[in-house]
Amino acid sequence: MDKLYTIGDAAAKLGMPASTIRFYEKNGLIPNQQRSSDGRRLFDEDDLEWMRFVERLKVSGMPIKEIREYIDLYLQGDATIEERRRIVYTRRAAIDAQLEELMLARDFIDYKSCPKISSASRRSARSTVTKEERFMGEKLVAYFSASGTTEKVAKDLAAAIGADLFEIAPEQPYTRADLNWQDKGSRTTLEMNDESCRPAIAGKVADMGAYDTVFVGFPVWWYVEPRIIDTFLEAYDFAGKTVVPFATSGGSGLGRAPQRMQALAAGARVLAGGLLNGRPSQEELAAWTERALEA
Repeated sequence: MDKLYTIGDAAAKLGMPASTIRFYEKNGLIPNQQRSSDGRRLFDEDDLEWMRFVERLKVSGMPIKEIREYIDLYLQGDATIEERRRIVYTRRAAIDAQLEELMLARDFIDYKSCPKISSASRRSARSTVTKEERFMGEKLVAYFSASGTTEKVAKDLAAAIGADLFEIAPEQPYTRADLNWQDKGSRTTLEMNDESCRPAIAGKVADMGAYDTVFVGFPVWWYVEPRIIDTFLEAYDFAGKTVVPFATSGGSGLGRAPQRMQALAAGARVLAGGLLNGRPSQEELAAWTERALEA
């Protein structure tokens, strides 16, 4: 028979107040709660492991209502596995986005607290300062924006780092219906379900060979880059160039986008990049760029 713990023993073993366990019980967060014949709460090892899981979800910022929804689905059995995965993956994506925001804030603090090198100093030091050489190379910011969010960030980034700007504009613009990811028959859903899909781009970069570093911006779709980004990467020779992905996303990180982009941009060095949500200042964007290029 499994060992059973009183609420005091469970609290000591978990390192949390007994009041927290009572709160979990009151809010329906401990399924199959056991009690002794005289009404005392009893917990086995499975209960303790479950409460550790609930605590991690709570620390991640998941609302009690969502935790309870997850538990209700769990109690319904294997038929709800996909729905439970959706809840957990959505929370994980939110954590990734928060981490990116914190990294951006940390970079800005570092950028403001460290001595800055003037443009003149950079030019005179190009032969000896590797980091500055990377930052001063010819740069292009190429972006695809479905709703205008990525466009704003891309323009700010180009201004912050003195880069040229190119819009990866679809030959056939996306409509609101096209962008409805909940519609299994929408254009974006069909494109993202087809690995070979390559939407046509209107216009070309005049001289891709002139650039050492290409920043590629996009909204995250299905945890990767949109297929039109694949079209862009396969349209030019990126050999010897550095490619830096950046993205805007309401809830996910870049997912597998950097790895996929590396496979598509033959001979390029594709860096990890990151999210640029909100409206970072030019100083924040410059700081983010320096960190991204050091990866």
